[in-house]
Amino acid sequence: AGGGYYSEILSHVVGSSGKVSLYNNGGWDGFVGSGVAERLDNNRLPNVESIVAEANATDFAPNSFDAAIFVLGFHDLYYASEGWPAIDADAFLADLFASMKPGGVVGIVDHAATLGVSIDVANTLHRIDPGIIHYAMAKAGFKFDGESNVLRNPDDSRLIEMSDESIRRKTDRVVFRFIKPER
Repeated sequence: AGGGYYSEILSHVVGSSGKVSLYNNGGWDGFVGSGVAERLDNNRLPNVESIVAEANATDFAPNSFDAAIFVLGFHDLYYASEGWPAIDADAFLADLFASMKPGGVVGIVDHAATLGVSIDVANTLHRIDPGIIHYAMAKAGFKFDGESNVLRNPDDSRLIEMSDESIRRKTDRVVFRFIKPER
C-alpha cells in the first residue's frame, strides 16, 4: 500500500461498514517511513488497519477479502535487492487467491515492459511484461475479467527505468481486473 494513498480513498468508498487492510512488506514499510502512521494518526481512518508482514509470511484469513489492488507494485513480486527480500511470487499469489472471497476482484496497475522480456526488468527497470501478470494470475487460479487503456502511453518506449525523469509519472501502464471464480 506504500504510504496509503489508495487505502485512504478506499476507506471512504467502503464507508463505516467496510474495512480496508493497508498492507506493506518490510521493504515498503521502511521506504514510506512515517507516512502510514501520519495518515492513520488520531484514528483519522478508523476503518483502515495497517498490516506489515513479509510477502511470504502474510496471515490473511481464507475467503476474507472482497477486493484487492496492486498499484505499481506487482513487479515487486519479482524484485530482490539488499533490504528487499526475494518473494516467492507463486506462493504469495496462492495466499492472495485463498484470502479472496469467491467472486472477489483483484485490480492491478503496473508499469509495462516490452512484451517478451525477461522478468529481470523488475530489478532493472521496475516494470513487468503484461503477459507475466496474466500468466501468474491464471496460474494462481484467477480469471482475467478486463482491462482499461486509461493509463496507456504509446510514447513510452518501455525501455527506460520508470523513475527516469524523462518518463516519471508518464509510463505506459496496464490496468487489469481479475476475479476469483465463484467455484
